[in-house]
Amino acid sequence: MTSFVNMVKRNLPISNNSEHESETQLKQSSLHKWIVLVLCLIIVALIAAIIAIVLQQQPKGPSNESSGPSNETSGPSKICLTPDCVEASAYILGKMNRSVDPCQDMYSFSCGGWLAQTHRPRDKVKWETADEVNAKVGVILQEVRSHNKR
Repeated sequence: MTSFVNMVKRNLPISNNSEHESETQLKQSSLHKWIVLVLCLIIVALIAAIIAIVLQQQPKGPSNESSGPSNETSGPSKICLTPDCVEASAYILGKMNRSVDPCQDMYSFSCGGWLAQTHRPRDKVKWETADEVNAKVGVILQEVRSHNKR
């Protein structure tokens, strides 16, 4: 047994400077922690990238938007033809200025008709479509009230 102890003592490095050893171990421990942290971050980033790629590759469900101009042979059309939809479309088309080329002046094309047809009250700084609708509703309500008073 004594020979075993002597052998272990000979093979173990003996240092008189224990502070230097503990400082070295502390540096190695800190470095080890940083390496583990960086590896964990790399693994998380790889998993996130794989998930993003898989989600992008999955086929998407049916879309309400058409990818190009529709034609009669492409199948049933998804155009709303209810009276409300037709009325709303007519209102929007009536407010457009179709005499202007939209490639040259999109603002005048889309808003020119509304600007020409709508007169802002002098006491209003801004006047929008919602204000116009509120004014029309106000007129209708006054008519209903006056009709109910009779």
